[in-house]
Amino acid sequence: MFLAHVRAALGGTVERVNCHPFHHGRWLFQHNGAIPHFPELKRELTFDISPDLYPFVEGNADSEVCFHLALTYGLETDPKNAFARMVGRIEAARAEHGIDEPFVGTFCAAAGESIHALRYSSDRSSRTLYHSVGHMRLTSADHGGRIVLPDDGRIIVSEPLEPEYRDTHWAEIPEWSFVTVRAGAEPVVEDFEPAT
Repeated sequence: MFLAHVRAALGGTVERVNCHPFHHGRWLFQHNGAIPHFPELKRELTFDISPDLYPFVEGNADSEVCFHLALTYGLETDPKNAFARMVGRIEAARAEHGIDEPFVGTFCAAAGESIHALRYSSDRSSRTLYHSVGHMRLTSADHGGRIVLPDDGRIIVSEPLEPEYRDTHWAEIPEWSFVTVRAGAEPVVEDFEPAT
């Protein structure tokens, strides 16, 4: 299992500590999106991070705060609920501060045996998120034209890697959905609601 991310910095300094994936123990975390007006919410949200986890916050990116909030809320034992509490806390902060711009994100957390991903935005117009379907072959100039994934290999991506096969090799994860992928199993897609 591996995670890859190309960072287009919207906030925070461009330094290694602000680049994805963020990690803690066996967990890796990525976020494609933004907390609107993060500088106004940063102190409040950061104070909700568990005192045991706070020393591990190294950078100043909103994504790292999302990760440590999810860890605080139980990512290691109940990923879906941890994501729901993290999103709910950020939404509550947005409301308390009268911020109208939506909280947007596709998120991914992984700990070796499973990947958990979320497609979410306050206004239900989030960035896309897909998982691979069935046996995959990817085009590669370095490997004689095709790379064949193992039968149980799965990929979660922001956009299909081969757009021409969008309808046959990729399934779009719906808005407000949480997906879990485990080795040897089909992806499980569930409805998602922020915790209140």
